[in-house]
Formats: sequence, structure tokens, C-alpha cells
Amino acid sequence: MKRHLNTSYRLVWNHITGPLVVASELARSSINTPPFW
Repeated sequence: MKRHLNTSYRLVWNHITGPLVVASELARSSINTPPFW
């Protein structure tokens, strides 16, 4: 079984579904991305 090193996660509040979800630390935040409209 392979173990991946340096994997870290954070809890993110999902405004659409309601609960906290686990997201990778490498995922981009919607705060830092420009709006597309």
C-alpha cells in the first residue's frame, strides 16, 4: 500500500449543501479567483 506524504486537508463550509466538506490544501479558494460574470 502506498502512502502519500505531505497530504494536508482543510475543512471548508459549503454554502450550497450546508455541511463542512474536506478539501485539499492545494485547491484554489473562490476568494482568490476573479468572478466570471
